[in-house]
Amino acid sequence: LEPDCEKFAYALLDTENVGVMPGGSFGDAARGHIRIALTQPEPQLLEATRRLRRFVSSYRRAAA
Repeated sequence: LEPDCEKFAYALLDTENVGVMPGGSFGDAARGHIRIALTQPEPQLLEATRRLRRFVSSYRRAAA
């Protein structure tokens, strides 16, 4: 979807208020990926998942 994991992570935060870690923060092998912490209560994780899904759908359309 986006080879620049930092760009993706910041756009997700700005657009949907969902914080993830850019994979590049964990070394070259994780570049191009994001990390998601599953340490919140389930209702918050479900809402974050909805927001992530909505964001990815619009991000994909914009990139096409």
